[in-house]
Amino acid sequence: MSRFAATLVVTGSLLVSACGAHGGDAPAAGHVADNTELSRLYQEDQADRAVDPDKIDWATVGPRDVKRREQVGLIVDAGGARTAADFFHAAMVFQHGGAVQDFQTANRLALRAAQLDPSNKRLRWLAAASKDRELMNLGKPQLYGTQFRRQNGGVWELYEVDPSVTDEERAKWDVPPLADARKRAAEMNAAK
Repeated sequence: MSRFAATLVVTGSLLVSACGAHGGDAPAAGHVADNTELSRLYQEDQADRAVDPDKIDWATVGPRDVKRREQVGLIVDAGGARTAADFFHAAMVFQHGGAVQDFQTANRLALRAAQLDPSNKRLRWLAAASKDRELMNLGKPQLYGTQFRRQNGGVWELYEVDPSVTDEERAKWDVPPLADARKRAAEMNAAK
């Protein structure tokens, strides 16, 4: 089992599924349609995580994650990501990676998604969460307070947070105040 799988990370909130499907209608003139393959891979990624985190079979999900990242990487490298939803879907698949490079890729993709759709809060949140996950996996304090961990079946804890980052800065990335993250850790432990 990888270090990532052993240190189960919870984002604290479930993200809603992909930006709306087009239902087979042709896109309006000038409108770029979302990439259906990226949407499908994202949906599969989310379905693998739609259960109690303690019940995820990482021996099964891990290899599927690797395959999805490979497929998403090929699509993105070929220019197949064009919309904010495409970049979001790709970023989320990489966010569930196991290496620092995966989280860096997730961050780059999430930032591009947020640039394309600045009003979409979950895109900014994912950019912050991917940066936090990168830092956590480098053994550094996270900036925004989006990452939780539990080692060896113990209690959930908010991973170390850089004290110089303010709640005002968190709000710019649509991340709740740090006090809310601490409450979330307590709630996660109370639910056990």
